[in-house]
Amino acid sequence: MSWEEKITKQLSITTGDGKVYNVIWVNASKSIEWHGSEFSFLEIDGTLAKKKKLLGRKYPLEFYFQGPDHLDEYARFEKSCGDTRPMVIEHPLYDVIIAQLMSLNVDNTTMNYSKVTCTAIETITEDNPVVTIDPIDSIAQIKTSLDVSNEAELTQPPTITDVNSLNIVTAQNYKQGIRIITIPEEAQDYFNAFSTASSYINTATASPLLAMRATIAMLTLPAKFTADVKSRMNTLIAQFANLRRTVTGLYTVPSKQIYEVQGNAIISSMCLAASTPLSGNYRNSSSALKVIDDLLNNYKQFLIDLDSLQDTNGGNPNFYIPGFNALNQLSELVNLTVSSLLQIALNGRQERSFILTEDTNIIILTHRLYSLDPNDANINELIDNNNLTYKDMLGIEKGKKITYYI
Repeated sequence: MSWEEKITKQLSITTGDGKVYNVIWVNASKSIEWHGSEFSFLEIDGTLAKKKKLLGRKYPLEFYFQGPDHLDEYARFEKSCGDTRPMVIEHPLYDVIIAQLMSLNVDNTTMNYSKVTCTAIETITEDNPVVTIDPIDSIAQIKTSLDVSNEAELTQPPTITDVNSLNIVTAQNYKQGIRIITIPEEAQDYFNAFSTASSYINTATASPLLAMRATIAMLTLPAKFTADVKSRMNTLIAQFANLRRTVTGLYTVPSKQIYEVQGNAIISSMCLAASTPLSGNYRNSSSALKVIDDLLNNYKQFLIDLDSLQDTNGGNPNFYIPGFNALNQLSELVNLTVSSLLQIALNGRQERSFILTEDTNIIILTHRLYSLDPNDANINELIDNNNLTYKDMLGIEKGKKITYYI
């Protein structure tokens, strides 16, 4: 079939409840990504790429319900999307797609149609092999093994300048981490880890392995605090930002290796934090997807930093090149964490949003979307999800985008 014939066909969506919706579509695109990691060496042409299994493809969709009953038709579609079973999308350009819609955005600004934008994430079906190993246990095991490999990456004794710099970053990170602790025992454990790390850092010129081991132990603790995932992730992201401020001043092999060890420890701790949520931390799909974005963005930045720190001759012991084993384990850990979070997102509450077509207030809006409850939990959730202000408590004006979850 020619492309002219294909683009005239409608997009057909069969939702998990078996209902079929034929819609007009525009702007076809898709993104394809595989599990894997890249390692580049400045003294060797090319890149060492470790490629693994294909991730679910992502299809940004834009389609329209139109006609005199388009509002009712969209309402039926939104209700069908609440079914947790995968949907079948028959796309004129991409054929049949088994996918899940994790969020919907609807725009009713123009009265004669409903414009819907969303991203379809291709999903495997239950016919595929089921993973029987608890991913949380696997992530913890890989993290433990990674820390052992990581602590050995400092292969040359640090200078006094390196020791002073490491002490400064360690103190900054301690001050950052202590802010989210609410349990006295955890505060004491964290202080003890900080004191131990500081002590071994001061003797790092004689015992670099012990200094790195104590530093990694301290950097890992925020991932284990009794705090929500968001707080732990934000703390680790802030600590990574503290560390990155030192990148431009790293010129010696040990200083670069120390950066690598700390960065690896923080990114792997993000994986540990993300995989150990407290009850209610992942209340909807968007919260899990946000953690995925934060993890991947910081991981990619870490790899960019290491690439910028590499020297031109990795075969010379006086030149720096990142450690392959630790980075390979970190890649595996990040991929496993992302896969686990995607499963949470697929099973989580799905995001919906729309544009208000008339003025309203928080009570009417909550009753419409969630229903009211004695403790006002639904009202508070709607306020938090939409960053509503005190002014909005008096009345919410038409034209505002409202996000909610089902």
